[in-house]
Amino acid sequence: MTHYFSRISATDTGVRDMLARRATGSYGVHKAMWGLFPNDGTKRRDFVYAVLDDGRTIYCVSAEPPVGTDGLWKVETKEYSPRVEEGDILRFRICANPTKANSSTGKHQRHDVVMDLKRRLRESDEEASMDEIVRRAVVPWIQRKGELNGFRPLEPELMIHSYTGHESYKAGVQKISFSTVVIEGLLEVTDSDAFEKALYSGIGTAKGFGCGMLMVKRP
Repeated sequence: MTHYFSRISATDTGVRDMLARRATGSYGVHKAMWGLFPNDGTKRRDFVYAVLDDGRTIYCVSAEPPVGTDGLWKVETKEYSPRVEEGDILRFRICANPTKANSSTGKHQRHDVVMDLKRRLRESDEEASMDEIVRRAVVPWIQRKGELNGFRPLEPELMIHSYTGHESYKAGVQKISFSTVVIEGLLEVTDSDAFEKALYSGIGTAKGFGCGMLMVKRP
């Protein structure tokens, strides 16, 4: 199936709209992204995206090209058909929502791996800096995701930073809370088919809020 890679840049008017949306949390940006794709109310999300550090540029991988018709966005799109092989070394960056499943209560829930480790260390009276906790929690998380998605992160090269908690409200009422962390470094492709699927679909949770898109390039 053909996929598309898009660079979506806010126009001057769009920057003001983007700032207003970000001021109300990630749900506003989530709605703006949905607005770029035709939707009759039954469409399932078939795109992943990442907001870049400048706050006005978004990279998006999608099953159909986005359409910007409201004057808020400049959309540049090309077909996306990455070709990778086992053993390829790539530089990557991802804004991830690092969670794990916890069914101990009888209900399927997901927990932030950083906060979970912080709690366990506190209960065992073990001291650690927040930077250390983040790294100790996130490295195993990205390693597990790599095993499932056809790559092996090269651990000594990993940079893990910008751990941030987010709160937003859907329809002004339903509270949405999640965390993000930026992971960047080098990876080795171990299964080209699984890895290509991950490039199209992203990894992890909170993909609708700009998490999980793997951005890669040759080193």
